[in-house]
Amino acid sequence: MNVPIIAGGVVAWFLPLVFTVYTAHMYGRSWWKWLLVAMVLPYISVAIIMAVVWKESQQREQAEEAKIAAERAARYTSRPEPAGSGEAPNASE
Repeated sequence: MNVPIIAGGVVAWFLPLVFTVYTAHMYGRSWWKWLLVAMVLPYISVAIIMAVVWKESQQREQAEEAKIAAERAARYTSRPEPAGSGEAPNASE
């Protein structure tokens, strides 16, 4: 048997597993479920987990932008107007 070829095959199968499980764990996903997916579909699982993470990060970013916009709107509407602005001049004076 050719040991380097077998070792290369094991490494080529093992690296996507590690990457998939690590990424799933870092983003709060069930690592053991992703391990099973990665064992069956090693390279496809990397693409799937990256798509899931990208979608989740986009949703978080949109939620953060909406929160910032709401805070800005609340600050703008709650500001007191400076004295003398917004009042029409009195015609009787």
